[in-house]
Amino acid sequence: MTHGLPSKDAILAACRGFPPIQDDPILDAALELAVLHQTREHTPLCGLDAIDAHRARLMSAIDCWVLMVTPVPFAAARVHTHTMGQVIRPADRSDVHRALCHTRRAVLRLRRLPRRTRRRL
Repeated sequence: MTHGLPSKDAILAACRGFPPIQDDPILDAALELAVLHQTREHTPLCGLDAIDAHRARLMSAIDCWVLMVTPVPFAAARVHTHTMGQVIRPADRSDVHRALCHTRRAVLRLRRLPRRTRRRL
């Protein structure tokens, strides 16, 4: 089992339905969400409630795991509009890729700032 968050590429692979190479609860949940997404497309309306409830539980499990493996952010940290579980939920795979790329760009921009400026953010 890994400690910390999986890479963007590993998450995207799991969201596309590829089994994870490493043992990671986030990747397992992302794969299961991808399978549920495919199943949901071919499920009659009367069966969607059970699938959606299971998807919500998986997204919550991802969010709980992220809280456990990431450090507590400092008080002035910016808050993202989506939780990790919402980002991974593959309702639209292009949305997943866009959200992960946006997050990576934000981290890279933050790293380019002088250290004194980063402390003030």
